[in-house]
Amino acid sequence: MQKRLTKKRQEVDLIEAGALQILCDRILEDLHLADATSRLGEEEKKALKQEFNQRSQELEGLIQGPTMDPLVSLPPEVWIDIIRQATSGNRTNLSSMDALFPLALVNEEWCTSILNTPGLWTEIVVGRGEADAQAKFETALFLSKDLPIILTICLLPCQWEHILPLLQHHSHRIKEIILTYSGGT
Repeated sequence: MQKRLTKKRQEVDLIEAGALQILCDRILEDLHLADATSRLGEEEKKALKQEFNQRSQELEGLIQGPTMDPLVSLPPEVWIDIIRQATSGNRTNLSSMDALFPLALVNEEWCTSILNTPGLWTEIVVGRGEADAQAKFETALFLSKDLPIILTICLLPCQWEHILPLLQHHSHRIKEIILTYSGGT
């Protein structure tokens, strides 16, 4: 039964796609004719162009079908929670920050979405021996905007001199501080 419904839906989509393609072709013909004869005003041309763009997007959606990209097909509160769950407490040695950076490389949409979602950047780990620890720290402070942060410091107190000046401006945001030394908490 489900296969029959899916096949019927595909047939309907093909018919709709054909009709949309004919409509798009007619709109293009009208636009070319209007340019050649100057019979339409600028507002009418603009309206035709907008209709063409809208119908083209509808056609593209029918041809490509539903997307499987979770950042497109799921509401933000759902995909944010999925990414948060996947990156926090992961079974690797990566911090949630380090797990987020490769996800931003998936494509431009993922990069924009991940970098513009402050809630993903609130668990900040400092000093796991990376050469770019300070840069990652500053980046996470910036990307987390004004949200409360959970800060894990993997440095001896004598090594805090680099992060303390950065923390002064964000001290009101610290929700929790976790101190670790040599892998222990």
